[in-house]
Amino acid sequence: MSVYFAHHARSKATERLGELEILEPYTTIEEQRIEEGRCATLTQVAKDFEKAWSIKTNGALTVGRVHTCDITINHQFVSNYHFRIYTVFISHELDLLVYCEDQSSNGTFVNKVLIGKGRSLLLNDGDKIEIRHASTFIFNQTLRKQKNVKDILGEDKQFIDQHYNMTSRLLGSGGFGKLYMATSCSTGAQVACKIMKREKMIEKGAQYAQEVDILKKLSHANVIAVRTCFLTTSKVYLFEDLIPGGDLLSFFNRHNCYIPEVDTIFIVFQVLQALAYLHSHHVAHRDLKLENIMLLSDSPPAIVLTDFGGARKFDSLGRMNTVIGTMGYTAPEVFSNRVGGNGYGEEVDMWSLGVVIHILLSGIHPFGDSCDVESPAVVMERVSKGLLDLSASCWKDITNEGVIGCFAGSRLFRQRLRLLSNSN
Repeated sequence: MSVYFAHHARSKATERLGELEILEPYTTIEEQRIEEGRCATLTQVAKDFEKAWSIKTNGALTVGRVHTCDITINHQFVSNYHFRIYTVFISHELDLLVYCEDQSSNGTFVNKVLIGKGRSLLLNDGDKIEIRHASTFIFNQTLRKQKNVKDILGEDKQFIDQHYNMTSRLLGSGGFGKLYMATSCSTGAQVACKIMKREKMIEKGAQYAQEVDILKKLSHANVIAVRTCFLTTSKVYLFEDLIPGGDLLSFFNRHNCYIPEVDTIFIVFQVLQALAYLHSHHVAHRDLKLENIMLLSDSPPAIVLTDFGGARKFDSLGRMNTVIGTMGYTAPEVFSNRVGGNGYGEEVDMWSLGVVIHILLSGIHPFGDSCDVESPAVVMERVSKGLLDLSASCWKDITNEGVIGCFAGSRLFRQRLRLLSNSN
């Protein structure tokens, strides 16, 4: 069976921590890096002892009072499941992101700041994790050499410092610019800062200026929230919520290209909620794909739509003409504008959602898994025919309720979804 992007270079998997391994006391971080798979260390410290656990890129590390936890602490202030350490893999070019999730009402503190039950915090080298009156842990992770914050911000540093504490921790990189971690000076909350050079925005037709303008006016649980936007003489700074679960492509690969049908339905429901909201505000996303759906949590999967660089406000007639999107996800009427089409409406988002549904249910791309390397003409011809093969063995365990989602790519079903979207 052809598996969709099982070995994609950008996001091979969203990997969790590996099997538990207790390290010998006084093992150094540098020594741990030599051994394959170890990315960080969690060290329990007390007056009379230190014990270190290696953090790997496959699995999970839980701390609590019950014996099923990886690290058991028998203390009255420790909850049965107190906190969890997990990792998110973005790419081989970026450091692994390691998060601490607070699972206790008694509280988990990082550097004396309460995380809050159900919330996650991105850890940095040297962070102190505390279960008050019970135990203390030190987190260590050797990171790649980072750029100096002064070099990142340049002449804007003094102004940005009044509002956010920027770090050189790189969270992502792409055609738009770079994504860095920052913390709010007023609340201490972690945020992601997208830094875009204005000259590059002009080169790209100022589409990211549209992203800024659109996101500032939106507010929905399933749409990425923008906290602040600063425009300086040379750059645009977009401060967004830091999403702790990685993207849907990473989630998909971490589950070996299989997501239970009930989780797929739940994910799709949230995407439809987001699209219904966007379309009611005359906004088309135009680049819906696995990479632009982010996970707030994975059990149950809670999502937000991100990357509105290709989004567009449309008028009452709802016709757009720009050829934009990602090969394999883009609707045929978008392609038709290359040769003088009649434009398209917001329903193109429904076609893209149909592709997402097909991938999540079957593990394969409806139009082949090489859309990103083939010529536009070859992909356009295949997409325009819209032929779906539901005879593959991967479909045998999918129910009728699940299969119907695959037809979100058909014109008739897309129109029905459009009516549903408009009526919410």
